[in-house]
Amino acid sequence: RLALPADYPRVPGTELDRPVQIEDIQDFFITFMQQDQLGRIATTHKILADQQAKGTFDPNCLTLAQLHSTAVDFSKTGTPVNIKEIPRYPPCRPDFMAPGPRVRVAESIEVLDNGGEYQWNDDAQSIIDDDDDDVRPPLRYYKSPHVL
Repeated sequence: RLALPADYPRVPGTELDRPVQIEDIQDFFITFMQQDQLGRIATTHKILADQQAKGTFDPNCLTLAQLHSTAVDFSKTGTPVNIKEIPRYPPCRPDFMAPGPRVRVAESIEVLDNGGEYQWNDDAQSIIDDDDDDVRPPLRYYKSPHVL
């Protein structure tokens, strides 16, 4: 299936009304390290594209593609993505994302799905704390039916 290339609006950069000072560089570095979401967006896109019937044409994947564009430019524009816009996904990943060969892999995502009853607490603090390993169920892997 073919699609036209994406054409996202340019995100305006942060402008200062004075010369850049060393504190500005330090502040930007800290902010960038705290708010960079590029890896998370890319990983989420791979997972959802594998799990959704429409693949990369799924609305959540299209949202992630636009967020990816903004995240790539963060180091140039100083404008981070809003993490609340990153779609959530079940704690199941396709087998090609497993960390090694000795990971137990289910025959399909349906085996792991539990009827699709994943409940997410989408309040702002839980989204910010999403990197805490104690908050989410352990990752499980399924055999992907798609050819990469």
